Amino acid sequence: MIRYLLIVDTETTAKNHMVADFGAVVVDLSRPRDKQVIRELGIFVWDAYNHPLWFNPRAPKGDFWHRDNLKTRQKQQESYVDEGERALAVSKNINKWLGEVKEEFNPICTAYNWKFDKKVCGNTGINLEQFQNGPQWCLYNLAKKMLVNNEVYRNHCLANGYVTEKGNIQFTADSVSNFIFWSRGEVKGAEPHTALEDAKMYELPIAQELFAHGWL
Repeated sequence: MIRYLLIVDTETTAKNHMVADFGAVVVDLSRPRDKQVIRELGIFVWDAYNHPLWFNPRAPKGDFWHRDNLKTRQKQQESYVDEGERALAVSKNINKWLGEVKEEFNPICTAYNWKFDKKVCGNTGINLEQFQNGPQWCLYNLAKKMLVNNEVYRNHCLANGYVTEKGNIQFTADSVSNFIFWSRGEVKGAEPHTALEDAKMYELPIAQELFAHGWL
């Protein structure tokens, strides 16, 4: 049975697909839910900090991922640094922290869409390969398997607009975490799309449910 998990999230640059914002939490899934986070890291990566962030050229105007929102997102990054909520560091500093985590806890490393985060971390020189990892622990893959035939989840997505342009049910971190919060009687907004907060506040609850139902 899995005990320690390292959940990683990234926000990336528009060009070169490098990590601009790296977030990670080490969790002990054997503890009570509100006491599971035992280490956390949120870093803006120096080499990518001044590069334009990724945006979706097909996003409708007013959407978070629209090009027009880039300046707002950049100002948010700057405010995080000014207020001491984020540090700027090179990938070697991140790797040092990861090495310490590996030595102390030896967690399984995962993400919501593991294949993507693994690739962009590799592009940036962030070493996730030192951990046990693989698609079998990808939170997206497991959440989809757990919920694909769940009629309550389907109805929740239809009622709250979590559907694709073609009308298919979504299995995004937003849609799955929103369903989990609703089932727990909690109310939270959408992911802020900042790496540490996404990993800690949205992807961890998904991992908790997967663990509770025997998928992790």
